[in-house]
Formats: sequence, structure tokens, C-alpha cells
Amino acid sequence: MARARGQMESAPLVDIPTVKREYWSKKEILLPSLKKLMPHKAMTTWQKILRVFRLYTPEREVPKIVLSRLSEEQWVSIDERFASLKMELVKDRANLIKLADKSSKGEDLTKKEWALLNQSHKKSLPIYVAMLECMIQEPSVTYEDTQVLIDALDDFDRDTLMSYVNMLTTEKAEVAKKVYDERMKEMNQQMSKMVVQ
Repeated sequence: MARARGQMESAPLVDIPTVKREYWSKKEILLPSLKKLMPHKAMTTWQKILRVFRLYTPEREVPKIVLSRLSEEQWVSIDERFASLKMELVKDRANLIKLADKSSKGEDLTKKEWALLNQSHKKSLPIYVAMLECMIQEPSVTYEDTQVLIDALDDFDRDTLMSYVNMLTTEKAEVAKKVYDERMKEMNQQMSKMVVQ
């Protein structure tokens, strides 16, 4: 690295939230748990001969899916499809916040509380499946195909896919909060100008 006086002072700092938001617009996810369901790779003649003598075992390719960010229209369509379900989840929100606080303090949850937590997870799963359906660009899938895909995956791959959905929704919430904060700041500035006049 070249060292020049003043070069470091004038360099802008890295904006990590921006880097995280722009980190990927399309992402390929490998699903090794589905490898056993894939056909074998094409074999050459020599490989076929070696396979007869059990000196070669054909390999299967690890399948992948291509995810992309959701557009604003896709977000709106998901909100419209699951509006009633979201209203039900909002009703349980107060209880879930209490459970999260209790869990973060290190207290054990009762069976009733675990049942409530599992019930809310089951209720929210269709929303996650719909989001994943919209995120998957390749191969082209329907809602039912996405459900079958999730059921066929092992826990690790399922958690990986759901973490991408969670990451996307978290980023969406961060952006919405940032826009809201900027708008509120502008409104406060305008209100203070009006009061001064």
C-alpha cells in the first residue's frame, strides 16, 4: 500500500449496512441433502468399463437453486395473500415478546409456552414458503413445489434456506426503518422551521 500523508484521513469509512444490503442480488445455494436424488454424471467409455470392474463409482452432482431479492411488487403480493394470517400473528405478538424476554434472561420455558411458540411458527411457515417461492429464480417453482422442496431437505439445508429468507426480511425492515427515520427527521426540520417563522 502506498503511504502518502493525508491519504488515510481523506478516505471514507466503509458503510457496513450498505455493504450487507448490496452483498447479493442473486445467490446460488447448493443443496447437498438432495444429491442422492440427482442422476449420475455422464460417464466416458473408460469410466463405464472401470465401473463394470467396480474400480469407478459414478458421482452425482450437488443440485443448486438460484435465489434473488424480492421486488416491491412481490412484497406487496405476499402481503395481500397473507393479510389475514398476518393479523392473527399480530394478536400473538405480545405473548411472543414476553417469551423472547423470558428466554433471553435464561429462564426455562414451560410446555405451554413451547406449544405457543411452535404454534406461531406453524402459522408463519406459509409466509416463509411464499417468500421462498418468489425468491427462487431457477428452477421455476410453484408454492406446492416449494413446500415439497422444503420437506425433502435435511435440517441443515432447510435452516440455510430459511436463514436467507430471514436475512432478506431483516434487511427489508432495516431499510424501512432507515427511510422512516429520514422522513421523520425531515418532518421535524420542517416543523421547526414553521415554528420559527
